[in-house]
Amino acid sequence: MGMSKEIRKNVYSSGEAALSYLKKNYLDEKFYHLGPARDFDLFLDFRNNKTVDIRESSYLLCTGLFEKQGENLNYYRELFKDNVDKKMICTNPDLIVDRGDKRELCAGSVALVFEKMGGEVIYFGKPFPEVYNQSIDNKDKKILSIGDNLNTDIKGANLLNYHSLIISNGIHKEEIKREGIEVVSNKYKVIANFIQTELKW
Repeated sequence: MGMSKEIRKNVYSSGEAALSYLKKNYLDEKFYHLGPARDFDLFLDFRNNKTVDIRESSYLLCTGLFEKQGENLNYYRELFKDNVDKKMICTNPDLIVDRGDKRELCAGSVALVFEKMGGEVIYFGKPFPEVYNQSIDNKDKKILSIGDNLNTDIKGANLLNYHSLIISNGIHKEEIKREGIEVVSNKYKVIANFIQTELKW
């Protein structure tokens, strides 16, 4: 994306957190990848362990939805039917994301299907503490958590007692416009300390 190395070394993604966990716990086990092919670049160290047959896998790695099955959650219910005894690693707990004017399902939606069927999911990303614990040395630091999702970005900040800034032009745009930030925040049982329309400074 053109980010300089100096800035990039201070960026830590949920994908990296998942990668660290996999290297520690699943280095030699077969897995089945759920998500578009482009997401797999981060997991190239594990390419020899990837199987195209879900029945041969020890665990499931979910980074999103398949490109040809981006809206059909019933497809995943059918896929998981005989595989709920496996563990799923989910690298993005978000249920939805807005790309321009289009709203799309995220990895969290697939993981939720799996959980509702009785499967166990390990999440890496907000609001789950593990991604923060791995990425932040917060001693004597003031931390501001920024995001457009009250259910993950702002909830994660609340759980860790960080200040938070909600980007109101994101996935809650229409709700905030219609009901106001206080009503919408109460609905999701979170507190946003600051509000800004776009991510800019």
